[in-house]
Amino acid sequence: MERIAEYRMNELKISRDGINKLIPSTSSLHIKDCTTVHIERKSFEKLKSLIRIHLTNIQNITLEEHSFSWNDSIIQETYSDNGIEINIENSTIANLPTYVFRGRIDSIIFTQVRIETIKSYAFTSLAGTKTIIFKDCVFVHIENQAFKKFVIENIFSIIGSRFSTTLPSRTIIDVAVKNEFQINGVVFDRIRSSAFRIHGPRKFKIQNSYFSYMEGEAFVIHTRGPVFIDDNEFYAMETGAFVGISVEKHVLDTFGHQEFIFENNTISEVKQASLLFNINSFMPKIDWIYLNTSCECKFLNNWLTDLIIYSHRYPEEKISPNVKLNEIISCKNDEEYVRLKDFSQTYCTERSQPLQLFALMSIIIVIALLVLVLLYWILYRNKKASWINVPQTSPMHEVTGQQDNDTQVSIQQTSPCYEEPSASRHQAIFDDKLYKETELHVIVECMEPQQPTHKYTNQLRKYDHEYSNRYIELRKEYKNRQVPTKKNQLLTSDL
Repeated sequence: MERIAEYRMNELKISRDGINKLIPSTSSLHIKDCTTVHIERKSFEKLKSLIRIHLTNIQNITLEEHSFSWNDSIIQETYSDNGIEINIENSTIANLPTYVFRGRIDSIIFTQVRIETIKSYAFTSLAGTKTIIFKDCVFVHIENQAFKKFVIENIFSIIGSRFSTTLPSRTIIDVAVKNEFQINGVVFDRIRSSAFRIHGPRKFKIQNSYFSYMEGEAFVIHTRGPVFIDDNEFYAMETGAFVGISVEKHVLDTFGHQEFIFENNTISEVKQASLLFNINSFMPKIDWIYLNTSCECKFLNNWLTDLIIYSHRYPEEKISPNVKLNEIISCKNDEEYVRLKDFSQTYCTERSQPLQLFALMSIIIVIALLVLVLLYWILYRNKKASWINVPQTSPMHEVTGQQDNDTQVSIQQTSPCYEEPSASRHQAIFDDKLYKETELHVIVECMEPQQPTHKYTNQLRKYDHEYSNRYIELRKEYKNRQVPTKKNQLLTSDL
């Protein structure tokens, strides 16, 4: 009969002995919705009937060395009994200490777990382990040799997770996977050389993942079958990032070369021999490589000759791929990917140069026409401007009449050179808009009188002199005329 122990409380502590120990007949342990869970050293050692441990929604899980050790006395012996299943969901683990997982453990599944630190040898000396899966997890810091020397009978998967810091060399070392090793939807910061040292998988897949930086031979994988690397983005890769992937010798001797499929991947920084393939073991199939960099004619040849290299012994031997690289490699032109072949034919051949010159001249002509149209529009608008209430004469110009005893009229004109222009406020219309309280300044420029050049000038002067004399005579006659007033008439009658 299966005995299930279920706990839901604020804080929980589990130990091997004492008041916090579990009942020996417990077969399944479920702990959820706790603030803190503390599992001490070898807390499950005496639970011979234990099948599974399930932790859910734990804010802080504190573990010690050998916390999940179970039945580790028969690690090196032939085993037939099943081990335990460990499933942790939606929780936070501050530290996975050394030897925290050890012994007969069938499966380890982490889902939506944040792990601050994984110490060296945290996963080691496991027996009968069928599956290890990390799904939607966050790894903050991992020490080297965190996973060492055990066998996974079925699948080792890292899915939808993120490694916040650098993966050191030998993070996973001497781990055998008998079926499939899979990396899908994972974000890596930096991967050191030999960070993954795994042997034996029938399939090795890297899909839909992002790699910030990969050093040479970041993956040292000895497979027993094909390799699939597709739909990934690599920001930067050193020489031979995948050259450490090979096929085990007995498989190669029996079944021959295996497939290495590299398709639909994006690379941002292109370095020499980043994609170096070991053709001693594989038949590479390469297609749809996107270079996340601007297309330039001067780089095309380097991209075609130095990026992808086949070799039996690098750098002593370099073999060009047996595919048309200019048809499978694309670069960015105006934020769109174009094949190197198409870009070269359009921009980098002698035939394309006249087209580029014609396009440049067309652009210059269009710009010049636009400038001329703009200047014409500005001048036309200025000429079209209309005004109202503008003074018709200059305030500097004054005509005064003076009448004295000699009946003399003098016309005087003040010089504008000595006076300040007057200012008054008016209404003005400009560009079909009415502006009120507008100051209009009339500025008079000083000019030298011009000498008349008309052939009748002397005659006109004569006529002008005669009319002036006649005008003076008429004024005198008018003044000498005596007009009798009423007062003078009375005085004459009295006499």
